[in-house]
Amino acid sequence: MSPFVWTSDRTARLIKAWNHGVPASALGERFGVGEKSILQKIHTLRAAGVELRMGESAISATENRRQRMLVRLRL
Repeated sequence: MSPFVWTSDRTARLIKAWNHGVPASALGERFGVGEKSILQKIHTLRAAGVELRMGESAISATENRRQRMLVRLRL
C-alpha cells in the first residue's frame, strides 16, 4: 500500500467538507486515513492561515470556558 499524500485536490476537498460540518471521523473514512490524521491536517492548515470552522469539541470547550467565566464574575 502506498503512503497517503495530501495533494492540492485532496486538501481542497478536506477544507470544503470540514467547513460544511463533516466530522473528522467521517472525513477519515472518506480519505482512508485515521481521524487523528485529519485533525493534524486541519491544525496544519490553520497554522498556515487557512480559515476553517471550529470543531464541535472546540466549540463546546469554548462555551464551557465562557460559562465558567460568567459564573465567576457573578460571585
